[in-house]
Amino acid sequence: KMILYDTTTDEDVNLNESLMNSILQSVSAPTLNQKESNQVIITNIGDDAIYCQLVKASVYIQQLINNVSKEHLMQYRGLYADKSDKKKVYLIYDDKLKNWFRARLDKLMDGDSQLMYMIDHGSKVIVRVQDIYRLDKVSYVLSLYPPQVLKFGLFNVAFTDDVKKRLLAMLPAGRQAF
Repeated sequence: KMILYDTTTDEDVNLNESLMNSILQSVSAPTLNQKESNQVIITNIGDDAIYCQLVKASVYIQQLINNVSKEHLMQYRGLYADKSDKKKVYLIYDDKLKNWFRARLDKLMDGDSQLMYMIDHGSKVIVRVQDIYRLDKVSYVLSLYPPQVLKFGLFNVAFTDDVKKRLLAMLPAGRQAF
């Protein structure tokens, strides 16, 4: 870690917080460019919509997550004290996908697992509490970074089970599309 100080005045001023706030203000939620085609990665075909990420955003957010130091994670394991706050962001490890993700608590469950909503993928996953970490304690900036998933419907098409099956056949998760 590095702390930057402004030493031009009589009192040294820690610049890290103001730099962090400035960076976060310049980061906006992903949007599609309406004037040209957009390359996206399908992350999930849900019950009500298609979820995707812009290709560049998907690579960048995963790099940020992978760069989080896992050295002191154990002390931040588990849910926040206020479990009703669905806005809190967690760092989770998904055993099936063998990867780290950002998620919010979707549903409080009895037992040692919780239903989590992966905010950069638009999908839900059941995660053991031992694989859930309070992200703001590990990476405050990453906990405030906007979700990178885009949710789409189909114009003039009802999202039925049949439509979902056809979409799953044509657009498997992880596939790039325009």
